[in-house]
Amino acid sequence: MNVTIKNTGSESFIPNQQMSADLLFASTDGGDTDNNEDFFLEREQELKPGDEITGNLVFADSNYLSEEILYFVYERMSNEEIRFELPVPKE
Repeated sequence: MNVTIKNTGSESFIPNQQMSADLLFASTDGGDTDNNEDFFLEREQELKPGDEITGNLVFADSNYLSEEILYFVYERMSNEEIRFELPVPKE
């Protein structure tokens, strides 16, 4: 999944230390999988105000193939939760 993270604040931060990303099954609203930390390594570097980074978040789990919809979620179960609905392509 290709994402862009932009620092719109007034202080620098390291995205991977401040933001969590999960992929959830729509059928149970659970079964979450964290992203693979071996990709999009720029998330480990300081992001200054006004700067942005773009990269690929990678999730690997064969259970997703039986789902119709997945949710890509930042900051799950917090007041800042952001949820995106993603269709699962069928072959």
